[in-house]
Amino acid sequence: MKDAAAELPFGSGFAVHLTGHREMQKGRYQSHLVLLDEHPVGVTNAAFIRLARLARARFDTHAGYLGLSPSEDPQRAHLVVFRLRRQIEEWLGPDTGRDWIETGLATAEYRLSTPRGQIAVDPTFRELPRALISEDLRDYLVERCPEVEIEGFSDILRQWKRNGLS
Repeated sequence: MKDAAAELPFGSGFAVHLTGHREMQKGRYQSHLVLLDEHPVGVTNAAFIRLARLARARFDTHAGYLGLSPSEDPQRAHLVVFRLRRQIEEWLGPDTGRDWIETGLATAEYRLSTPRGQIAVDPTFRELPRALISEDLRDYLVERCPEVEIEGFSDILRQWKRNGLS
């Protein structure tokens, strides 16, 4: 488990906080920073997009589940969620991935366990380029989620980089 969160005095008061901070490795963006219960978590590009889509589903549907789109490969969807859960566990501890990402009854149906009122975005989230996130998804979340700056954010970034990105 990464020890990035234990020493940091910061907070936003939101369970899920999406940011636009990311790190490049080998000329490509490899890791995105999100906060889960005020703990920094580094996730890959695909996991970040899935997390953003799960956040959107909390606003789009009453139950908050995200199913497969007609063009989506079910095996790939399962794999991305599996990896997202593993990345959460890497930072927050064993068995936390399933606590954050619940599985529904249908095939490849998932949701964030947190309610929509507990999802926020950092001001840097609105700066994410179209190459990383669709403009529609980015603008949707910016419009519906509170935009909240995180206290002690520079300390979080330093600790995140020091402890490994993802």
